[in-house]
Amino acid sequence: MKTRIILIILPIMLSMFSCAVSRPESESFTGEWFTPHAAFVKIILKDNGSFDFFNYDSVAGREVCLEGKYEKNQNKIILLFQDKKQINLSLSCDEIGNYYLINEDFYFVKSIM
Repeated sequence: MKTRIILIILPIMLSMFSCAVSRPESESFTGEWFTPHAAFVKIILKDNGSFDFFNYDSVAGREVCLEGKYEKNQNKIILLFQDKKQINLSLSCDEIGNYYLINEDFYFVKSIM
């Protein structure tokens, strides 16, 4: 009986530990973020507070890069585009320490490279 309790509690404890201390705070959100199965859709969050957002323009038939500034507020990342549009994303972490930026329209995974 004691073995089962430990096996159930250990993954929960590890998931809290991996998100809290696996990467420094600044490293957890700066860098490249990719959309699985759509590698041309990505965000690069830079240390200086700016970003590059790569997306596919179906009308033009090509990849485009949109730029702007971002703000971080706890687990929220707000992309402020130069044309005044904005995208709000939630920063989250899974049980093995992978980071994600998500909202109702986008799903990005943090590159570990």
